[in-house]
Amino acid sequence: MSVLFIDVKPSDGRRSFINFTNLETKLLPNFTDHIDDIISIFNTHCKKKTKCYFSQNIEVYEENSDSFRHSIENFKNLNKTLLWASKKYDIKWIYMSCGTYGVSPNGEGMTNIQYLSELSRNKALMRSLNRKNIKVFHPGSNNEHDILYENSFEWAPKIIHSNFYFIKQSDCKTYEWTSQETAMRLALETLK
Repeated sequence: MSVLFIDVKPSDGRRSFINFTNLETKLLPNFTDHIDDIISIFNTHCKKKTKCYFSQNIEVYEENSDSFRHSIENFKNLNKTLLWASKKYDIKWIYMSCGTYGVSPNGEGMTNIQYLSELSRNKALMRSLNRKNIKVFHPGSNNEHDILYENSFEWAPKIIHSNFYFIKQSDCKTYEWTSQETAMRLALETLK
């Protein structure tokens, strides 16, 4: 049984990393502090040997901007990652931190037509993961600003099913950040 972390490339280069972007791995935006923290929390709570895959779908990123959430390239890369995961026989859990995409209210990034096309693919992939009993863990926003921003328009994935766990800030009991709380809950789920 394996876990797929859809986040970024870990600093430990020996880990199983799959690049679903159109960029060379060395050119990808670097957020290794984030994934290394997630790995540490996961390993603290997961007491059994679990194979882990890592992937990155964010290739369009601008510092101090939400533009990555409105990128058709990033959304397509997420769907490529989910398609790959749905075909792997050993993946049973997915940590999906890079998974909220939508059309920007001010028209930046993807168009409505592009969004609806990828949204349709995303819904089909999420249904496929659900049928295969693959559990998807997705951290929500950490602050009021992000929550208000995210509530201002529609986001994908929209499918909420029995195997989709969306961890909100109000759900955080052990850790301060939703990504950390999500990593812990995912680790505990692997022990069941």
